[in-house]
Amino acid sequence: MTTDSSATKSSVVPAADRKGPPGWAEGLIGQLLAIALSLVGGAVIILMVGENPLHVFATLLRGAFGSTDRIAGSLLQATPIIICGVAACIALRGGLFNIGVEGQLYLGGFAAAWVGFSFAMPPVIHVVVGRRRRDSRGLPVDPDPGPLSRQIRDQ
Repeated sequence: MTTDSSATKSSVVPAADRKGPPGWAEGLIGQLLAIALSLVGGAVIILMVGENPLHVFATLLRGAFGSTDRIAGSLLQATPIIICGVAACIALRGGLFNIGVEGQLYLGGFAAAWVGFSFAMPPVIHVVVGRRRRDSRGLPVDPDPGPLSRQIRDQ
């Protein structure tokens, strides 16, 4: 009876024997490559429009980070989207693929704002009704992905 030595060896390669960049650097390289490709793609589009990409990118950076007020405004605009990204990451870590978070945010926000501007109520009741309306409009945008995800995983 012969044994195959390759079948008995572990598939884990020790860190000292591994070739290439460390694991953390691979992720960083991927992120930097994505940023570089998006900047190049944006520069190509800007050139096609007939503008100078360096001037456009400098104006963009000055508009977003040119003063403390502009930084605060950028953070104010970005915070809801960052929270949506965190919510999607939490769902993904739990095994559910949820890509409707941003739509839920916008439709729920519009519904709550509509209640706020359309009805005159005492403040406490206004908050409760606005939250109910937000939940009733934001939730149906993204039906429960759990059963579909489990069904696909079981196949």
